[in-house]
Amino acid sequence: MQYRSDIDGLRSIAVTIVVLFHAKLTLFSGGFVGVDVFFIISGYLIGSILLREITQKGRIDLVNFWARRTRRLMPAAGLVIVVTLLFAWLLLPAIGLRFAFSDAFFAITYLTNWHSMAQSVSYFDDGSGVSLFIHFWSLAVEEQFYIFVMIIFAAATALHRFVGWRHETSIALMFCVSVLVSFGFSIFESYRSQPVGFFATHTRIWELGVGVLLAVLEKRVTHISNRVRAVLVWSGAVLLLASIFGLTGEMTYPGYLALLPTIGTALFIAGGFDAVNDVSILQRILSTRPFIWLGQLSYSIYLWHWPVFRFYEHSVERWQPIDMAISIALVVVLSWLTYIFVEKPVRFSKWLGTRPVTSILTLTAPALLAVCFVLFFSTDQSTVVRLAPSQEAVGAESVRKDRPATYKAGCHTPQKDAAPKDCPYGDPNGDKTIVLFGDSHAAQWFPALEPFAVANGYRLVSRTKSACIPTDVPTYNKSFKRIYHECAEWRENVLRELAEDNADIIVLAYSSAHRPYDKTGTIELTGDERLQSLQEAERRTLSQLSEVGGKVVVLNDTPWLPENPINCLVNAKFETKKCRWDLATSQKSASSPFLPSNVLQEMDVSVVSMNDLICPDGVCMATRNDLVVMLDTHHITNTFAQYLSQAMSLRVLQSEP
Repeated sequence: MQYRSDIDGLRSIAVTIVVLFHAKLTLFSGGFVGVDVFFIISGYLIGSILLREITQKGRIDLVNFWARRTRRLMPAAGLVIVVTLLFAWLLLPAIGLRFAFSDAFFAITYLTNWHSMAQSVSYFDDGSGVSLFIHFWSLAVEEQFYIFVMIIFAAATALHRFVGWRHETSIALMFCVSVLVSFGFSIFESYRSQPVGFFATHTRIWELGVGVLLAVLEKRVTHISNRVRAVLVWSGAVLLLASIFGLTGEMTYPGYLALLPTIGTALFIAGGFDAVNDVSILQRILSTRPFIWLGQLSYSIYLWHWPVFRFYEHSVERWQPIDMAISIALVVVLSWLTYIFVEKPVRFSKWLGTRPVTSILTLTAPALLAVCFVLFFSTDQSTVVRLAPSQEAVGAESVRKDRPATYKAGCHTPQKDAAPKDCPYGDPNGDKTIVLFGDSHAAQWFPALEPFAVANGYRLVSRTKSACIPTDVPTYNKSFKRIYHECAEWRENVLRELAEDNADIIVLAYSSAHRPYDKTGTIELTGDERLQSLQEAERRTLSQLSEVGGKVVVLNDTPWLPENPINCLVNAKFETKKCRWDLATSQKSASSPFLPSNVLQEMDVSVVSMNDLICPDGVCMATRNDLVVMLDTHHITNTFAQYLSQAMSLRVLQSEP
């Protein structure tokens, strides 16, 4: 196919905005749309190549296709993965290295997008940075899309042979349907669960599919006037600029907002159809040598930038502009060396080019060996917690998963659901009822309440939901990138249920980190407005519960440690005393409950704190009595909650407003 230098220039723009976005340059708030630009370009180029082949030969040579893909992608990706793991081994603590090897497995096998989705990773959240290979998600989507493309082109071949349809007609029809269905999934999933909307293959197919439809359309275009060409190119540029500077990570993306970069890129590419010399000024600029050079390095730049940024940030206290400049320069140098000595020689090797099977075997065999290597080290037993020299080591992962039984039983309501789970515990024949109501900071106390309920003839009703505050206030959900409507609906359902059941004791607990919005649901409240909103919501809900009857108890929020205690324990070996933090600095400035104690007393609401047992004498230790206290920075372990059961039951029963 005819080489278009302006597309290399467009690649340079796409990779630049992605890099600057990840470098935390706030001006490029929508820099993440660079990936969408790559999707359209990839769909267009692969569609053009395959359309040409199926038109000329009547079929697709699958072996040659995958050989070309292997030569194009595997060498540079393999090099980056190996070098990244080497530096992880040199620089990261044991637990960090274990996760690096685990993530490398999904990168090598092109499954990073599904792995990130399964972990409910927020691409725009700082927490996503723990993965050195999260940027491989887009490469995984493309590789999975190529399988989808092969299926459609095979179907087009069958329709041509047995029904007589033209290849282009059947391909266009099937991709039109695919684009519409996938776009529908994108809108639905982005609203329902942002990680699914962002990472899932079925929510991204439509963007790559638009690229393929461009390739089909180009074969039909015989002439475009210069005026129309200019309108297409400049319209596309405006939409891309609007995406880059107008979109933010706080918005629900991709969804319908992805139309901006998608249509913008499609218009720009369409403006170059059938163009030889009659191109716009913008296309001429993007066709100059600096843009072409950067575009040719774009794949290597994309591969290198994320691990370089993460390791560089790991080595400095604060990410300064000079650090940004140095790290970007290092990325460019590494990318140029990779392109010259790895990408180009392998991709354009005449020897490999005439031996497709050898290409695939030669380049995938090291990857398969790497998979075995990574799997071995990702389960390395060096990442353990030793609570005492005499005790057996406990796997760090098992400690992280030491959660209440309600999680595994499906009785802790996930974020996407609004219906309370009917899960009675305690004494099923008890004539008294105790209700646990709140978010995960309430669910963590289930193991402490259950033994008390069984021993004292109480039915224990668990009403907990992830990231959902039980008080009447609209809050923001960072996974969904919107107001948490499911929380409000769930809360209303639970409150209605409590009004009918007349529980004897209602125990509430909730995180101090919820982000309230105003009544319109459009403005996030901060500072004094945030505290006032949380207090008013607390007053409304607690008053409502007090009217229901029975005893209302609110648990003080647990400490928020400045460091992950499991990571600290792994690195400290059995010297657990190294893992200790001051309670005074491990509490939120505004902690739940938010109302002053005298106001809660007037409302006949009891307040119980367990923090003196979690952090005796104001010191939070990672372990107590050879038990791990917290599984992360703000949740206690199931085992430690059971240890506190007797103390908690006494405090709940004896507490007074």
